[in-house]
Amino acid sequence: MSEAGERVLSYETFNVRTDVFHHDSGAYRWRETTGRMGIAPAVFAPEEALAAFEDAGTPRIGFAVARPVADGIEYRVPSPLSVGWRLLGAKIRPGDAVGLAAALGGALRGLHRKPVPPGYAEVPRRLRELSDWAWSGLGTRDASFLHTAVAERLGTARWKIVLDWCAELVGRRACLCHGAVTLGHLVPDEELSRGWLLTGPDIGASGPEVDVGKFLAEIPAYTEITGMMERGALDLGEIARAFLDGYGDGVDRDRTGRAATVMYLSGLRHVAAHLGWRELINARIDRLADMIDGAGRSLVAAGEPLC
Repeated sequence: MSEAGERVLSYETFNVRTDVFHHDSGAYRWRETTGRMGIAPAVFAPEEALAAFEDAGTPRIGFAVARPVADGIEYRVPSPLSVGWRLLGAKIRPGDAVGLAAALGGALRGLHRKPVPPGYAEVPRRLRELSDWAWSGLGTRDASFLHTAVAERLGTARWKIVLDWCAELVGRRACLCHGAVTLGHLVPDEELSRGWLLTGPDIGASGPEVDVGKFLAEIPAYTEITGMMERGALDLGEIARAFLDGYGDGVDRDRTGRAATVMYLSGLRHVAAHLGWRELINARIDRLADMIDGAGRSLVAAGEPLC
């Protein structure tokens, strides 16, 4: 066995390769290295910011902060599979994850109360990349084609709304943000008693609605993907509700709706840029238009109530 341990899982997108190793100690090392884009993953944040995430951990949720290795970054967690993968693989049901979802909401609320380190003004990576793409239309793989398709489907008025909402989030510096809060980044122990949120490359400063909105924006994808499987679609509404219940008040409903819509579009861009065009994107663009018209209220409603 190598020093890293036995490789138990590997997968790759256009931008990053992930290898999961099982170490003699019993821990798992998730190592992210250069994908076909040739850009090594990295964490660009001062230690003070990273320490704030580590300090924000709770008895049930820890922030697994990435650390640099020779060819990328690495996380140390107790499991090879995230909550998201366990749901998609039918290893757990949505009801099994509600406790962790509530605990995750509470941990994020604690993080968002921590002060932004002086001088730290980094925009969360996925939000920054979305903003750059929205204004320029440029990107890897099929991102440029997606830009054209989205702009044509939305029309000028809706597209301007998206740009305004995105600019609003880019200009916010209210708190530290994880930037990519998803079930795919939440790694539980085998008993689902604790979870660790993979943290590092996407962090920055914006408003709390970025993290809350990102979590809500990912929920429809699980229903959509499982709906194409033989077992039928999963309803993750109880997970969304538990997450928001755990978070509590302190995040504005309207801001969250707008942020969730922006982060939903960010997810589309991420797929097109790193995996390429997928037929399901067409339906998601139609759904995006409806979300804009409703200011994201449908996404927020999945986890009622907010303040």
